[in-house]
Amino acid sequence: MEAKRSNHGFPLLLLSCRPTTTNNRRNRSLYSPLEPKLHPIGLPDRSRPERCLGSSSDGWLCMADDSLQLYLLNPFSNSVVILPPLRTTLLPMPRPHPRHRRSLTFSVIRRNNEGIELIGSGAYVRDEYLQKAVWSAKPTDPNCVIVLLWQTPHSIVCCRRGDEQWTVIRTSLSFVSDAIFYREKLYVVGCEKTMRVVAIDLLHQEEQEMVMPEFGFHIDLGDQMYLAEGPSGLLFTVRHLLHWVHDVAYVTLGFETFRFDETVKKWVKTDSLGDGMLFLGQNTSMWVSCSDFKKCRGNCIYFTDDYMDDSTSNLASVGMGEDSGVFHLDDESFGSIYDDEDMKWKYPYPVWVVLDP
Repeated sequence: MEAKRSNHGFPLLLLSCRPTTTNNRRNRSLYSPLEPKLHPIGLPDRSRPERCLGSSSDGWLCMADDSLQLYLLNPFSNSVVILPPLRTTLLPMPRPHPRHRRSLTFSVIRRNNEGIELIGSGAYVRDEYLQKAVWSAKPTDPNCVIVLLWQTPHSIVCCRRGDEQWTVIRTSLSFVSDAIFYREKLYVVGCEKTMRVVAIDLLHQEEQEMVMPEFGFHIDLGDQMYLAEGPSGLLFTVRHLLHWVHDVAYVTLGFETFRFDETVKKWVKTDSLGDGMLFLGQNTSMWVSCSDFKKCRGNCIYFTDDYMDDSTSNLASVGMGEDSGVFHLDDESFGSIYDDEDMKWKYPYPVWVVLDP
C-alpha cells in the first residue's frame, strides 16, 4: 500500500525496521507528525539492504548498500539514479576507530600504482565512515552535483551525473559536521582549530577560504551542528548534548539557532523561528513554514537520534536511538514525536522524507 499524500510537502518520518523483521524489510511505515498517523509503505527492492545518507525536499533519498554502491532513489515514483561505486574510487585514508584496530572487519586499504583503494567490509565502511550526502538540484537534472561527507580530514568527495568515479575535494577543515547547497555554492560547517563555515565553488573545485566569518562564540565539539536554509538566509543550529548520565550515553539538552546577517556579515543568535519549524536528523536539515499547513505549531525543532562516536556506535545493535523528540523554543520544553520501539533502532536510522510534489 502506498502512503497517502494528504500531507503534501510536510516532512514525514520513515521509521526503522526492527531486527525481527529483517526477512521482510520492504514493509516499513511513514509517520506523519501532523495528523498524527502511520502510513504503511512498500519500498522497492533496492531499498532493502541499504542505509539512507541523505534526503531532499523533493522526495529523493541517497542510499548506500553494503557493497558501497550508492544511488539516488525516489521511493514513491520508483525512479533511480545510479552513482559511481565507492569501492572503485581512490579515496583518502579515513581515521581508524581505536576499538577496531585489532578487528578483522576493519576496512583494509590496498595500495596500487594509481593510489589507495578501499577493500574489506563494505558494510563497515558505510556505517562507520559515510556521514551524509547532499545534492545541488533535482537528481533528474543533468547538472546535479552530489557531495558525500566522508570521515577523513581535509576532504569531501563529489560527483556529477554521468561521472564514473567520485572526485576528492580538499578543504581546510579537519572535521566536517554538515553541509548544504545555498546560492549555487556548497557551505560546509566543520573544525580547524575553531568551528567555522566555508564555501566551496564546485565548478572550479576550489575552496573559498573565510567566506563566512567565525562564529564568535564557544561551541563544544561534542555537540551536533546543522546548516539549513531559512526564509532570511543561512541558519546554523547547535544541538547541545550531555554525555554519560546515569548509564545513558547521551541526551539532548537544548538547541541554539543562529542566522547569518548579510548586512553586518556576522552570525546573530535568534531566539525564535517565528512560524518556522526545523527538521534535523542524520540525513537532513530542513526548514518548513507552519503557515503552509493547518494543525501545526511553529517555533519548534523536530529531531531524530543521529549522534554516533566511538563510545556509542557499538550500542546500535541493542536499540540505541531514543534521543529524539520536538523542542519548543518559546518555553524550551520537549515533547515526543512518536513513542514506539521503531524509533529506538539506529540501523537503519529513522529519516525525514518529503513526498515528491
